[in-house]
Amino acid sequence: MRLIALQKMFGIDSLEIRKFMREATGSKWSLGFLAATFTIGRNSARKLVRAMLTDDLIAKAGRRYELTARGRALGMARAAQPLKRATADRLVWHFLRRVEQVNCDPNLLFWIDAVVVFGSYATTTSLVMSEIDIAVLYSKRVGPDLWTELADRRVETARDSGRKFRSVSEKTRWPLKEIVLKLRKHHWTLHLHDFGKEKEFIESVPHHLIFLRRGIVPTWNLENRLISHPGFDRWCRRVLELTEGRPSLSEQSLLER
Repeated sequence: MRLIALQKMFGIDSLEIRKFMREATGSKWSLGFLAATFTIGRNSARKLVRAMLTDDLIAKAGRRYELTARGRALGMARAAQPLKRATADRLVWHFLRRVEQVNCDPNLLFWIDAVVVFGSYATTTSLVMSEIDIAVLYSKRVGPDLWTELADRRVETARDSGRKFRSVSEKTRWPLKEIVLKLRKHHWTLHLHDFGKEKEFIESVPHHLIFLRRGIVPTWNLENRLISHPGFDRWCRRVLELTEGRPSLSEQSLLER
């Protein structure tokens, strides 16, 4: 889903609607909360609720309301220029290479167990799309007996490289955040999600499992489209229509060093 700057929804700036959807994700809220968020009266809030119910963006939850899958998708929408399909495929190809690099780095504290694409990238057959929604399943590499020591070591390594931490929570989240930053690599068209936190939603929309770490037995209700070694390289070749004369992923890595 893509939003256009200055576009209106229900007479309200679409970016403000998106902001509300993001803030309301995962919670139940009242009419008063909606009115306060948009600084409107209760009568206007009732009209807005009726319009959102009609468009299947929200659903009743007792005396309160909650987002539907469509509403959550709107919250994830990005106001960005569309991508060509070939460009999106290439970004996914490089993303999966970075997944392998993360899993091959013994200093990092999380494995990437699975990668799932959903949203427009998983469904569209057109030449353009606005963003690439990717969900990643992480798991800790070490147990609680070693976690604190190794996590503190990752924080110190980051500090030595010039990174500043403003709070204890930032330091606590760093072992995972550094992996997210490595995966995104400043490509803001890649919209990354934590599969462990958004599993229920992702299972309810079209999706494809495109990477599974060797040795992992999936127990989730996901489509059986697994891409792992050695099929990982074959999948990249098929998606990008690479010629047989092009170096393999491992050979290309050596050439780029």
